[in-house]
Amino acid sequence: MNYKMKLNANAFHRVKEGEQKWETRLFDEKRKKIKVGDTITFAKLPNKVEICTAKVAKILTAKNFSELFTKFDPTEATWPRDYSAEDCAKGMEKYYSLEKQEKFGVVAFAIVPQT
Repeated sequence: MNYKMKLNANAFHRVKEGEQKWETRLFDEKRKKIKVGDTITFAKLPNKVEICTAKVAKILTAKNFSELFTKFDPTEATWPRDYSAEDCAKGMEKYYSLEKQEKFGVVAFAIVPQT
């Protein structure tokens, strides 16, 4: 199955080039459907014309980003080397509130760009 997601320009290029090995999201109903072996087609914001596709190699879930970022190396999601799991979690709060994290949980997809 193929799923569609949007990414800002910086993240889009890192995924496309294979620099970003993990994509983190809220574990809402849409993301709960994604399984290992599925693909995700990312559309670059703002115009969503440029796309790239990645295969899901592994899935990790947690109750919040603080916990999730202890389950893999955050630098593989292109977070700075000197960031703690808590620093990364704080950064994700601009996208997903603590209330939404509590309600849905969170997920990290290990992704491999497809050529």
